[in-house]
Amino acid sequence: MTAVWSVVVPERAATTAGLQAAAIRYGHPLCWALLVVVGVLTAIGAPRQARDTCAYAAGASYAAFLAALAL
Repeated sequence: MTAVWSVVVPERAATTAGLQAAAIRYGHPLCWALLVVVGVLTAIGAPRQARDTCAYAAGASYAAFLAALAL
């Protein structure tokens, strides 16, 4: 999903600039990449704090993506 969303960018990204454009272009792929990291960390038995940090970062990147689309 990360690779797909790195190529498939919403049309709105072309009409924005700065942080909004970056959030639209990279927020969704970053979320998927971080969710993969959470899965790998869970599989290898990493500490809960590391998993939670990645999960919260994934949520924050998706929230930034949605906010950038809404603005």
